[in-house]
Amino acid sequence: MPLAILAVFFTSPADLFAQRADVSSPGSTSSGEFGQSTRFDNTFNPAISLVFSVIADWQEFSGGSPDGLELELSRVDLLLAAWIDPNAFAWTTIAYEGEELELDEAAIEYVGLPGNHTLRAGRFFVDFGKQMQSHVEELRTIQRPLVLRDYLGEELAGDGLQWDHWSSAGDVTLLRYSIGAFNDLSGGGHGHGEEGVAPEVHVDERKRGERLGFTSRFTSLTEVGSNGVLQMGVSGRWLNDFAFEQESSELLSPGLSNAVYGADLSYGWVSDDGIRDWTVGGEYLVFDGDLSGELDDNGTETVADDQLVVFSDRVAGGYAFIDHGWSRFDSAGVQYSMIQEPELGRRQASEFDLYYTRQLSETLRLRIGATFVDNEDGEDSGRFAIQLTGFLGPHGHGLNW
Repeated sequence: MPLAILAVFFTSPADLFAQRADVSSPGSTSSGEFGQSTRFDNTFNPAISLVFSVIADWQEFSGGSPDGLELELSRVDLLLAAWIDPNAFAWTTIAYEGEELELDEAAIEYVGLPGNHTLRAGRFFVDFGKQMQSHVEELRTIQRPLVLRDYLGEELAGDGLQWDHWSSAGDVTLLRYSIGAFNDLSGGGHGHGEEGVAPEVHVDERKRGERLGFTSRFTSLTEVGSNGVLQMGVSGRWLNDFAFEQESSELLSPGLSNAVYGADLSYGWVSDDGIRDWTVGGEYLVFDGDLSGELDDNGTETVADDQLVVFSDRVAGGYAFIDHGWSRFDSAGVQYSMIQEPELGRRQASEFDLYYTRQLSETLRLRIGATFVDNEDGEDSGRFAIQLTGFLGPHGHGLNW
């Protein structure tokens, strides 16, 4: 196992990126390879793939939210990826979700620097923890844990630059660290208030260098015994110089900032025949700074008279999971997530997930999940979902640790 992993890091830079999907950390999933080999045959043509996800779910709430059954095409991803140069790889992901079409990613990664250095530029998912780099179809569960959704967002893509470096420490340990600079890392923000007048996060398009958003991650991957892999990592995301924006486009409380810090740990074990596996892991996050804004109407009906109350504090949350695969096709697991909500009152909420995954074929996956949410001062809810995900063409997103 260690020699196979370490071999990836002693190849040419282009080969390094091509094989990087083979470096799998505990708790990460892989959905295939892109398939390009050289520029001298037709496999150099862009890999085109389509991923679709259909969900049927029943939700029930303790409050006034609508209950019942819903059938929906939850997400479609169109991915185009190719080597555009012997030392440069590019990809674009267009996603359809919630009846909206968005550009999720469009980036170039240059691997021709000396040593195991790479430079990534464009729009791409930030390098934070074990899950934020992944698209939703690559998760073990139907959606991200509660703490990630609330502190970082359902997805967190930024326009910017990222520098990565890989190295080895001894015969069985890999190390990686990254530093990124982005124009906007708000992830949708944490505005609260009445529907239609809730403040939104505003980030200037142009700013001084120190006011950019930044990310950083350091992680290590090492063999434990003959069948185990242990991974540890720490991450940070800094959002500088933002303001809340009212529906009337009036800027409120400029010069705000916040940061999210995370530490993750995971362990994976695989049987000698490669059929059975166990994975356990977790991640702990701290959200610090100007966390949210809430509009106070001052007893008037005029939006212009509203005043913003900014909640500045430090809250924390985390998640833990255990997953077991007993065949090449079947796996199941449980996951628990808990948060202090980043708003006035610091209410606590928790989420408990049960899930079963059946790999029907190489390109078709069935997942059944049950999710229970407990809010300290809000609606409790329960959800039972059946998800069918199909992969058309070679699909993958590279970085998975």
